[in-house]
Amino acid sequence: MFTCLGVFSQDKEVKTTRVKRSRVIEVIGGKPFELHPVKAGQTLYAISKAYETPINEIILVNPFLIDGLRVADTLKIPSKKAMRRITKDKHVEYKDTLIIHIVERGQTVYSLSKDYAVTEEQIYNANPESNKRIKLGQELKIPISVIVNNKYLNLPEYTRPKFMSDELSIDSLIEDTVTYNIALMLPLYLSDNDSMKKFERISNEEQIYYKSEGALDFYEGVLFAVDSVNKLGMNARMFVYDTNADPMDIEGILEEPEMKLMDLIVGFGPEYISQITAFGERNNIHVVSPISSQNRVLLGKSNTSKVISSPTVHLKKIASYVARSYDGSNIVIFYNDHMLEHERAMLLAEDLKKIRQAYRDTLGITVSNSITDSIHIMAIDFHDQKKGLAIRRALSDTLRNIVIIPSEDQPFVTVVMTELFANCEKYDLKVFGMQKWKRYHNIDIEYYHKLDLHIPAPTFLSENSESVIKFKNDFKQEFKSYPNKVAMMGFDVAFYYFSLLYNHGHDIVNEIENVKHNGVLNSFDFYKTGFDSGYENRSVSLLRYVDYRLTRVE
Repeated sequence: MFTCLGVFSQDKEVKTTRVKRSRVIEVIGGKPFELHPVKAGQTLYAISKAYETPINEIILVNPFLIDGLRVADTLKIPSKKAMRRITKDKHVEYKDTLIIHIVERGQTVYSLSKDYAVTEEQIYNANPESNKRIKLGQELKIPISVIVNNKYLNLPEYTRPKFMSDELSIDSLIEDTVTYNIALMLPLYLSDNDSMKKFERISNEEQIYYKSEGALDFYEGVLFAVDSVNKLGMNARMFVYDTNADPMDIEGILEEPEMKLMDLIVGFGPEYISQITAFGERNNIHVVSPISSQNRVLLGKSNTSKVISSPTVHLKKIASYVARSYDGSNIVIFYNDHMLEHERAMLLAEDLKKIRQAYRDTLGITVSNSITDSIHIMAIDFHDQKKGLAIRRALSDTLRNIVIIPSEDQPFVTVVMTELFANCEKYDLKVFGMQKWKRYHNIDIEYYHKLDLHIPAPTFLSENSESVIKFKNDFKQEFKSYPNKVAMMGFDVAFYYFSLLYNHGHDIVNEIENVKHNGVLNSFDFYKTGFDSGYENRSVSLLRYVDYRLTRVE
């Protein structure tokens, strides 16, 4: 059973006024209030600013304030956000409790039924005077079931979380039964969004803050995965935190007391992942980095795993494929006169030799002192006017030429590909490049096609497979639109790690290397990168341009 606890946002106004917004919402007399415990040094003015509620409205529902504000007082704050932050349980019998909702622009009875987890019919029944039509500014009665002053929401079945705040008691997170606590730290930028109904997809005109899109898509995929994991009978609570991609906000989230009780943290966004991985290492909590490709996030972080493979892993994939598939070919590595690329070229050459020899040993083939054993490594100075001649000297007239270019330097790649294309009619050529080349729009796709370009990729989507088609259709039924690749990644990451928790408990680091999985977009095959370092996913597909489109080779 998954229990979802909503999205926690670090409020910018709270910082400036030194008032931290409460995470407790209580329904009193059918109306929701945020409960704020007064602390030393806080003023009524600062509290009203933090909650965006006028002072007179706060005094009206807290008449004891006439005698002054005192430390340890608990204030009822009738904020508008509290109206939208109540999460209901649609699977229990409704009582007579009602919430008054003020209709906002763009809202419909359908969208409100989704927001409040009730049926449209229940809203109509509670508002017979509306004649099944609502208008801007109208007060609607919403029938809900409320657990008063709840510390967490205990749903008998998974329900999509709403954007809310909810204070959590540490005691409530410790149970006799095995229940896993999972934190998603996403740059949702809630304060920059006018509306957070992306999951409902009610209107194509609805505007979502552009920086939120990736995190929201990823979140949708996670939510969809939860339905699948629920069928396993998993008991878990999912906490969703809005990081705003702000290191100060992230630090504030990590200081929350419940964070030390997490069993898994998913940190979306490469910029500040180091803060989260350091926290995971200190507190022995496994941290997932789903989108960063850089191995530095794993250095000294034995409790971290990284889903997207690095260029080093991609080159190993190329070396393995070339050594096994093109024995006896003329293999040439072109690299730029740069320290990193020089190092990549040397490691690639070494891997080619080792893999080729190991492959021959398994087949019982012995070849020595032959031209086919040699791997040509040539540094090309493209400031040299004879660069075309240098390339032609490296290529063979009689053997197939396998050209590997381990570079992500776009100008350099453009020059090399132009020279190779000029010679593609004279030589038997196959070119192997890097993943980033897919984004190089200045290189004509005709070059890629004619040079039989192969590139590695950490993900691959088999559009026509039955499983992918079914996934897309099921996703559309749930979210009213087809998933993009970020949503698919969210699904794959959540399903893999949540299942890993369910099947192996807290011992993720000792089992992750043994658990392989093929998802919709991502596949998972982890290895430990160093004695004190974390785990990298080495699952890589090799793609090839056929008829101007990328297809999977291996």
